[in-house]
Amino acid sequence: MGRITVFTGDDLHSERVKQALLKRVVPFTEISIARFPSRRDAVRSLSKSESLPQVFFNSRHVGGAAETLEELAGWDKDPKHSCALDKYEAEILPTADPTVICALDPGEYAPFENRKFVVRETIPTMNIKLPDDTATSVVDITEKLKASLPSEDLSSGNVVYKKSFFGSSAVEVFKASMDINDVQAKNFAQHLLESGVIVSCPQGNKGDKFNVHSVHRLQAFDKPQVLNSYKVWTERSNNDPELIAANLDKMLFEIELDSLSEDGKIDCRNALAHSKFPEFELAACELQTITLSVLSASKALAFGIDVYKLMLRYAFIKVGVCTDEACRLSFLQYVQFCVGGHAYSFREWVDGILRGNNKATYNKKLAFDCNDERRKFSFSRLDHRIHFALNLDPRLGSSKNPTFTTFSARQVEEQLEMAARIYCDDKSNVNLDDSNALILSRTFAWYKSDFNSNAPQVISVYLDSAKTVALKNKIGLKKIEYSDPDWSSLFVNYVPFEKSLVKG
Repeated sequence: MGRITVFTGDDLHSERVKQALLKRVVPFTEISIARFPSRRDAVRSLSKSESLPQVFFNSRHVGGAAETLEELAGWDKDPKHSCALDKYEAEILPTADPTVICALDPGEYAPFENRKFVVRETIPTMNIKLPDDTATSVVDITEKLKASLPSEDLSSGNVVYKKSFFGSSAVEVFKASMDINDVQAKNFAQHLLESGVIVSCPQGNKGDKFNVHSVHRLQAFDKPQVLNSYKVWTERSNNDPELIAANLDKMLFEIELDSLSEDGKIDCRNALAHSKFPEFELAACELQTITLSVLSASKALAFGIDVYKLMLRYAFIKVGVCTDEACRLSFLQYVQFCVGGHAYSFREWVDGILRGNNKATYNKKLAFDCNDERRKFSFSRLDHRIHFALNLDPRLGSSKNPTFTTFSARQVEEQLEMAARIYCDDKSNVNLDDSNALILSRTFAWYKSDFNSNAPQVISVYLDSAKTVALKNKIGLKKIEYSDPDWSSLFVNYVPFEKSLVKG
């Protein structure tokens, strides 16, 4: 009998296709390329594509997510059938088995385990001792204090601190909620200060004493412009940067999956309220320990790409989503994350680190001036393929996914080549359909010099022969138009980003 086969990866587009089929109660066979990477070459041969998902209705190749979702929407409107399931049973099921595709099916196997929620074990010293001599975690006490402590805009030293409280207010909360006396409450507040759960405003020295008359706030609120500042990481970190990035990717992806709306979009409100989001916030603080200068060139490149994409996803949930080009430029300039004890805006990470501190077309200033200590971490070689890798993500408007989720030092060259081919094959980035103009992603305009001011020539290297001919026919056109990627298309219930959201 016939069937629908979905070759999937660990990505949002694969999840959207599966969800669309499940919603319509249409049976399908999933073959996970993430779990069975040996099937990757066969799928590439069958589909003539390197991206995932790839969907087959019997032996007919439907395409990726965009094509499949469009076809299923057409099924819903088919007047010959009462529903999608009826159409499946009438047109797909009665046909013969798609022999070549069935041969790729690994058969019965245990549920896919590779994407289970992975949380690093908390180091014992990260626990907080309570007044009753029991202990709790940094996450648990921080989240409880978020709910119980006052959160006001208070002044200290002519500076207004958002989400802050007076020490006296904290003492009263501790006394009432823990049934302890004044001395015990002040001692507990001192313990929280020394443990870095709360901080003084402005921050003083490490040996500061808790003062009931001073302004304080939670460390989690102290640097709103820095994403991974839930805690100042003081514990040892023996993990490989790739493993840290991969672990964070899995944690955040699980939160995103749990927060998908009925139409397969990330519900930012639900993601922010997810029970595991605070654990992700704490885990992301381990990036504070990674020193770029000790990494090999390939490991630094893989890590640099992964961290950028990971922090973007984090930022969309935590501080807001960009809705136009001006908003995106502001977002890239003002939202920061901490790596190796240094804070970087997204623009500084791309232009200062990944692009070797070279100027961009959209900003004539260097990311790091001659006195900036971060210059020593700048990469020595500028590779235009990083732009394809950084922007190949459905959350950034791309309609295609690579067959891998994170970059690795061992395979980064191969992965960059694959990312370039998939990115340039995506109509949302390189549109050859318009008869009067060549329509390219705004990325090609922002970084013209990285493509030797000849983006079409660079793009042609990564297209198949037919599309290369189509592109060459357009190279003679004087008109090249640029389209802005839609960073909001895969999100619902999000906060539109404003610079004020990251001001403390």
